[in-house]
Amino acid sequence: MNRSIEITLTIIGGLAYVFLVGMYMEAIDKAYAESNSMGGLLEGFTIGFGIMGAAVIISILAAIWFKGDKKPLAASFLLIIFAVATLFITHGGTFVGAFFYLIAGILGVGRKSKNS
Repeated sequence: MNRSIEITLTIIGGLAYVFLVGMYMEAIDKAYAESNSMGGLLEGFTIGFGIMGAAVIISILAAIWFKGDKKPLAASFLLIIFAVATLFITHGGTFVGAFFYLIAGILGVGRKSKNS
């Protein structure tokens, strides 16, 4: 089955995560500053770069799994879980990237492959 829509949304979502987490690094810093008496700068950067790295890896992995209809259900659940988790972690700061991942995940779960 041709899953170009899921692949495209996954790549757009991965790019959105990279750009938005870079832009929201200060917002992440402010969100975690209250939990650390020395300030949340290190925590904000660690979480921000961790989310960016994970988003790129998940985007590549999901695109490979969608390509050729190898593991579309696993890729879909991976995208959905990551989108929801990052929305909670960043307090909504990654909304656009999470939106693309969530739509790609829902489409991947909803579409049936020709083999099954």
